[in-house]
Amino acid sequence: MEEQRSSVCLDLSLGSLWSDQTSNSVESSLSEIRSYPFRHRRRRLHPPHRTNLDPSFQSSPKSPKLSHSEKSPNPPEDFISDLPDSLIQEILSLLPTEDAVKTSVLSRRWSPVWTQIPNLCFIQKQSRHASDLVSFLKLVTKTLRHFNGEKVKQFMISVTYTKSMSSGVDYWVYFATNRHVENLSLVFDGKVAYSLPHYLCNNSCIKELTLRLCTVSLETPVSWPSLKVLSLSDSELDNGTVQRILLGCPKLQDLKLHGRVSVGFIRSKTLQFLTLDGIYNFGERSGDSVTEICCPNLLSLSLLGFIYKRTFRLVDVSSLQKADLDFKMTVDEYDTYDCKKQGEIIKELLTKLCDVEKLIIGPWCLQAVMQVQGIDSQLSKRNYLEVKTEMCEWELAGIENLLPRSPHLKKLVINLLPSNSSELEFDFRQEFAYYFDTDNEPEPPPLNWIFESFQKCLENIEINGFDPNTSSANGYFIKFMGFLAKKTTLKELTAQDSLNETSMANHLKKLVSCVILDLDGTLLNTDGIVSEVLKGFLGKYGKQWDGREAKRIVGKTPLEAAEAVVEEYGLPCGKDEFLAELYPVFSAQVCNIKPLPGANRLLKHLSDHGVPMALASNSPKKNIESKISYHQGWKNYFSVIIGGDEVTTGKPSPEIFLEAAKRLKTEPSSCLIIEDSIPGVTAGKAAGMEVVAVPSIPKQAHLYTSADEVINSLLDLRPEKWGLPSFEDWIEGTLPTEPWYIGGPVIKGFGRGSKVLGIPTANLSAEGLSSLLSDHPSGVYFGWAGLSTRGVYKMVMSIGWNPYFNNTEKTIEPWLLHEFNEDFYGEELRLVIVGYIRPEVNFPSLESLIAKIHEDRRIAERALDLPLYSKHKDDPYLTKPLHKECNNS
Repeated sequence: MEEQRSSVCLDLSLGSLWSDQTSNSVESSLSEIRSYPFRHRRRRLHPPHRTNLDPSFQSSPKSPKLSHSEKSPNPPEDFISDLPDSLIQEILSLLPTEDAVKTSVLSRRWSPVWTQIPNLCFIQKQSRHASDLVSFLKLVTKTLRHFNGEKVKQFMISVTYTKSMSSGVDYWVYFATNRHVENLSLVFDGKVAYSLPHYLCNNSCIKELTLRLCTVSLETPVSWPSLKVLSLSDSELDNGTVQRILLGCPKLQDLKLHGRVSVGFIRSKTLQFLTLDGIYNFGERSGDSVTEICCPNLLSLSLLGFIYKRTFRLVDVSSLQKADLDFKMTVDEYDTYDCKKQGEIIKELLTKLCDVEKLIIGPWCLQAVMQVQGIDSQLSKRNYLEVKTEMCEWELAGIENLLPRSPHLKKLVINLLPSNSSELEFDFRQEFAYYFDTDNEPEPPPLNWIFESFQKCLENIEINGFDPNTSSANGYFIKFMGFLAKKTTLKELTAQDSLNETSMANHLKKLVSCVILDLDGTLLNTDGIVSEVLKGFLGKYGKQWDGREAKRIVGKTPLEAAEAVVEEYGLPCGKDEFLAELYPVFSAQVCNIKPLPGANRLLKHLSDHGVPMALASNSPKKNIESKISYHQGWKNYFSVIIGGDEVTTGKPSPEIFLEAAKRLKTEPSSCLIIEDSIPGVTAGKAAGMEVVAVPSIPKQAHLYTSADEVINSLLDLRPEKWGLPSFEDWIEGTLPTEPWYIGGPVIKGFGRGSKVLGIPTANLSAEGLSSLLSDHPSGVYFGWAGLSTRGVYKMVMSIGWNPYFNNTEKTIEPWLLHEFNEDFYGEELRLVIVGYIRPEVNFPSLESLIAKIHEDRRIAERALDLPLYSKHKDDPYLTKPLHKECNNS
């Protein structure tokens, strides 16, 4: 149908029977033209008619007349038909030529206009059908035969070329050269190259020439005396032919060579811009090749793409202002990288480019720079440096080696590549074990001495592709940027692509050096003990504690919490009497308070990396010290411990956090607060600090709007977002945990898994498991599942708060990653949970939820094949019968 439509439109323009069908592209283009604010004499568009381009059409019958009922009551106004032809032709040149031709059906006035447009552009649409190629060839030839213009400024053809097309393409090229074309593009795809005819190889009018998959006969001389811009791509040209072409272009200023183009040397006194993109020797794959460049007036040099066994030697580039080194030296299956040799190539290039003011360098070259010692014999004059990097350790080392010799640097541009886009190409781990020691945390480069020489000159930093939610925001990069923001006299910091300027500036403000933590509900699961004590105490007064009032006491001082409970339940006692009676009961249970998930992991991680920490709680200091005394090493983790009895006003007043920062001898803006309560978050923000909220009451995240980040549990904290060392224990999207066990008969659930999502979950009753589940935050876990009569299977599982029970109880929904032919309700199911994937989150649609669940499945399936996790498949707990034994953790 598309082919027929194109053919019909073209035939209309050449005088076929009239039709009211025109293409959407023409209509949209004309609507744009009509929108120009031309206000000449108003006149109606003439009805479509036959063109008089071809005398053979003159005897055709007249166009059918419209009846009165068919005439439009409000004909459109024509504001442009009185414009000069030359202006209309310039407008039509902005359209694809095929669409410009179709405008001939609009009116008698428009019919011949397209035949003299200055630019002709024909691009074959992607198609696998041979008939579409035939139609395209006919379209081009037919259009050219009806073209009346004496001159064509620009002529472009893009098509899949075959040898049988040579005579047709010769006609197209003859047409263009015969009309003194100035800008010619022959862009071919296919398996054979088009041989340029002699009337193109000797042409004095062409100023810009683009050739792809073209070749020049050895017998054909080349003379392009007016040519200024030349691009040769995959043109199967040997070195001798390239030299003949260059000699025939005495005014050439811009040269681009790509792919199958062999060139041994480039000598030109006129050349100003040179791009060599992935060139290699056509038909000659043995030995190393050298390309010498001797262009004393060259302003810009770009060495790009995949380079096979080629060395670049800069003989004379004395006028060079900009250099782009974004190439990658490839090897075949029989070769290996010669690290030292590649490093020497880069060293020689950078030494020659010492005087270049603007340098751009890609990831492979950064890796090669990593192993180069003494890049320049003298300090470089560059004032602009642009690096393309993922900011991984092997590229950061290259930046370290490159920057110290740049004392005049004023602008630094960092183009962050997507995660895992760069790979370690060289095998030099032994030589640079400092960066690759897997037993020790790799440290970022010694930034102080790197920037010591130019920190007074650097004025502008531009970040492209930054996203704090991806690995581009790793700890290396955050510290790198933090140092620049604090140690250099920046006048401008901009970010593009993933984030806008404001968000990037805000992110840099989040860089911290100290952490201040709350205790109850943040590090310790105090809420569980408090609930148990309150249940017993209120029972004596005939009251029942159901946890709904918990949000009134979370984050309060003991006296404030006591006052809230007495008031809420109308107790016949005062707050002091309440505390006096409750405190001994609570104190007896302090030894049973467990750390919250991720607490031990976080404290040890920060301590191991030398991050100063303070503990700031509304509880009295002696109570704080009593609680942490039951947890090995906790007291030594904190440089400062401050209680609510040491300040005038507790949270939500910022006083306690400001005092903690003072004792840490740091600025409030350098502190990160981790809190579970709204009063604590309010206090942290009032102190001018960054705050991460970990709500201790489920499903209350929407109340923590003032926090800088809200996370489900400490397992989800990403320290690198705040300029702190990142955790290194995540493995392929999973966090290993100590195995924990749960089991029971399979029950019918709430119908959400199989009925709504199409995911068959084998639900377990949460009855009697509240204590066990309180030790594990809601989220997605994985491990192994054992059915008493069937076997052991991979499993991914969700633990979530159930709205059916007002979010006071958790449900367990395992998904056994196996196809079962029948239900197994009532069978004994045992689970060994070995890892964590992600927190419980809300989704904008059912489709996005289903997609995420299947992603969880893929992560779990891959991870469970790792030895770290697969060994638990043989856990005896999975196969022995329950025999009414208690679940244990």
